[in-house]
Amino acid sequence: MNVKFLAKVFSVPVALLILGCVPGISLVLYSGHAGLAWLLLPLCFPFIVLMLAVKICKLAAEEKPRATAVAITAILLYIFAAYPIGRISERYIKVTIGLPLLPGTIFKQATFPLGRALPPYYTREEEENPDLYLLRHGQQ
Repeated sequence: MNVKFLAKVFSVPVALLILGCVPGISLVLYSGHAGLAWLLLPLCFPFIVLMLAVKICKLAAEEKPRATAVAITAILLYIFAAYPIGRISERYIKVTIGLPLLPGTIFKQATFPLGRALPPYYTREEEENPDLYLLRHGQQ
């Protein structure tokens, strides 16, 4: 498993996260009316895992342990990078587009289905009433 292969696998998922901060492009990709990123983002994590698993299965037996370690490390790096990039994109989308996103929405989409298992980033009261969260944080 080489760097070129890892770059190929992770380029689209990371690009989708980063494009959430780019003026104009974020308006199209993350619009509230079924923007393309909302459809593609939940498919990124399964795509990453599937591509890495297929690559590991095709390797010789003596190369598999090292490749598995590299794959696990790459997945963990993606998860740790997805959180801050997702939060920055969320903030930018809220400010520019005005789409009321709850905290962690983009991160949970980027790490789906793993992200869905994580606890919420807001109180239960705010979860039941998203408008309450927006009012408490100065947004209307």
